[in-house]
Amino acid sequence: MSRILALVLVLAACSGGSDGITPTDGTSSVDADGDGFFANGGDCNDDDASVFPSAADQVGDEVDQNCDGADGIDADRDGFASTDSGGPDCNDANNQFKPGANDIGWDGIDQDCDGFDRLDWKFLAAGDQHTCGINTRDAILCWGDDDIGQVSAAPTGTFTAIDAGEGFTCAIATDKSITCWGDDEFGQSSGAPTTGQYQTISAGVGHACALDTNGTAVCWGDNGDYQVSPVDSAKMKDISAGEGFTCAVKDANGEVVCWGRDDENQVNGSPVQTGYLSVAAGKDHACGITGILGVYCWGSNLYGQIAPASDVGPYGELDSAQDFTCAIESGNFVRCWGKNNDGQLTVPPGTFVKVTTGWSHTCAIQAVDATAVCWGESASGQTVVPTAPISDTTGGTTN
Repeated sequence: MSRILALVLVLAACSGGSDGITPTDGTSSVDADGDGFFANGGDCNDDDASVFPSAADQVGDEVDQNCDGADGIDADRDGFASTDSGGPDCNDANNQFKPGANDIGWDGIDQDCDGFDRLDWKFLAAGDQHTCGINTRDAILCWGDDDIGQVSAAPTGTFTAIDAGEGFTCAIATDKSITCWGDDEFGQSSGAPTTGQYQTISAGVGHACALDTNGTAVCWGDNGDYQVSPVDSAKMKDISAGEGFTCAVKDANGEVVCWGRDDENQVNGSPVQTGYLSVAAGKDHACGITGILGVYCWGSNLYGQIAPASDVGPYGELDSAQDFTCAIESGNFVRCWGKNNDGQLTVPPGTFVKVTTGWSHTCAIQAVDATAVCWGESASGQTVVPTAPISDTTGGTTN
C-alpha cells in the first residue's frame, strides 16, 4: 500500500461521517443541523440545532427540545413532564407517579400528583351539621360544625363502628368499648357505658343506643319519651336511635320492635311481619330492610319519607335521619326519598358501598376507590370531605 493511500484511509476513518462530526451513538449518519446528534441516533428534529437528546426543555412552547416525547423533561417516559421543567409529574424518576395514577391513600405518598394523599374510608357518619368517618387505618376524622367539640374532640386510637347524632358522635373502639363526644346536654356523651363489649352503635337526637356482643340493647341520654328504656330484653341484631324513639330488630325472628315517642305512629306502626334484617329511625318515621331485601317504611309521610323512591331492590343497607332515607340498591346505586329542601336527595353520579344520612346532607363511600362524597346542606362545611396534605396525612385540611 502506498503512503498516500494509507493517509487517505486514516483521514476518512477520523471524519466519522460526510459532515465531519463523529456520531455520539457510534453509528454513521448525517447530522444535518450540526448539533452532534443524528436522526437515527435519537435526534427527533435534524433540521433544528436546538432540538436534540439532553437539550434543555421547558413546558409551554409545545416543542419537544430533548426528544423524550413530551413538552418538558420526561425522564421516566410516562407521558408527563416533570414539575421541575414546568410539567405535572411530581416524581419523574418513577413512572408509577403521574396525574391520573391510582393514589393508594393514607400512606404519605402522592401517587397521582394532585398535592394530597388520598383519604379513603371504611365508614361514614353524618350528623346534624357535622360528619365523621373511620378511614382505612381505622382512625376517626371529623369535619363541619365544631361549636360543642363534635369535631375537635374526636378521639384518637382505632375504631370499628361510628354513628353521628345531633351535635354528638359515638364510636366503638377495636377493644369493643364505646366512646362518645360532643353535645352532652342529656348525658348522651358522658352517659355511654364504661364496661362491656359492643358491636353496634347508633346516635339519635338526644340519646344513643348500642348492642353488646351478646345482642343485648342498652341506651342512654334523653329519656323524656322513654326512648332509652327498651321494651324487650330479647337478643337484637340491629338497633337505631331516632328523635325521641328507638327501633330494633330481634335476632331470633327478625321482628321489629320500637319504643318512645309515637305522635306519628312511628312506634305502633312498626311492621307486624317478621324476617327483617335491619332498621333505621329518623325524626318521626322509620324504615327497615325485609328478609327478601325490600324496604318498608312507617310513621310520618309529610315529605314522602315512607314512600321509597324505588322498591325494586334488592337493598343492602339504609339510613334515616330527620325527614328522609337513603339506601344502597342492587348495583351499588344510592336511592333516596323524603324531604329534599337542601338537595340531600340529589345523589351524584357513581356507585357506592356505604351511605349515611344527616339532618339535611348525605354522604357515601364510592365503590370505585373508597373515597367519600357528600351532598346537600353545607353551611358548616359538613359536606366538604377533608383531604390530607402530604406533610400531615393524619390531620387533614379541607380543599
